Amino acid sequence: AQLRQIRKKAEEVGAQVYCVDRSYRETQNRVAKRLLMHPKEMVGFARSSLASLGSQQVPANDAERCPEAVEKILGEEREEHMASEILRRHVSGAQGLVLCCPARREALERRLAHPEAESAMSVDTTSRIWPFLLVLVYVVIPGYGTT
Repeated sequence: AQLRQIRKKAEEVGAQVYCVDRSYRETQNRVAKRLLMHPKEMVGFARSSLASLGSQQVPANDAERCPEAVEKILGEEREEHMASEILRRHVSGAQGLVLCCPARREALERRLAHPEAESAMSVDTTSRIWPFLLVLVYVVIPGYGTT
């Protein structure tokens, strides 16, 4: 609801609005690819996902923490993508406003203040097949062995 109000106000003053976050599907594909290639991390990811459903707190023990590589996909890579998109859309002499959650603010400020220090965002070639393969390999195929 707040985002709609902000977008409406921006339209009233003639400001352009861009979504600079990576798409949900792209994030899902990256995580699925990582988990398919590293099955030991899947249990940690599943536990952290279940633990986070009912709370916004940091998990109390290591068994409930999201694997570091998946955290990187969900955090650092996402921030890098957002900073890259912001810089790509930047117009010299124009002011911009970035709306983000507090967890992303500091990292985005750092990345935008020193864009030359950041690595170039890799061209993404992640296929949409990864979530399908993840379910096939870990749910469907083992299911055939139990029947």
